[in-house]
Amino acid sequence: MKKSFYNKIILFATLFAISCGQTENKTQQSADNSSATIPAATVDTSRYFIKRMLNCSSKDVTKYIGKADNGLKATKNCSYIKDNCTTTTYQNGKYNCYYYHNILKMFEIKGSFPFDDKSIILVGLPFSQPTFKSSDQIWWGNKREDNEGPIYIKGIKSVNLSPDGAMIICVEKDFNKKF
Repeated sequence: MKKSFYNKIILFATLFAISCGQTENKTQQSADNSSATIPAATVDTSRYFIKRMLNCSSKDVTKYIGKADNGLKATKNCSYIKDNCTTTTYQNGKYNCYYYHNILKMFEIKGSFPFDDKSIILVGLPFSQPTFKSSDQIWWGNKREDNEGPIYIKGIKSVNLSPDGAMIICVEKDFNKKF
């Protein structure tokens, strides 16, 4: 009788343990299936947003990288743009934007890129051989000072990459299309 009682307890405990394991698997499986049917929020974690921001208004830039650290300020530090240039920074100075008539024409990203001639593709631009490469910079541009080395990206005036990982992208002043 005692033997039968212990056998029933062991059988009951075994069945209980097996059913509990199946319940966990079913719960885990249904959780896995439910995540497949509910679409996850689309978050752009790549740097391709940079290409999409070029030639956009300051309002559109805010949609990509958030509110500016400060308001737009007039500046004369716009190398090739020269007139009607305003600037501001975003994300505590990580991004520095220069606008010509409120359109983003020069964009600086601080310290994010490997010092490599393939880094240009990390911002969504097609690969192009650098116009100039040294230990101090990699530069893609329409023309060097000696008028050699075209860049093969329509609308881009130049891209400059420094060894500390900072990249500056300049859009042609009169280019009015989106990238």
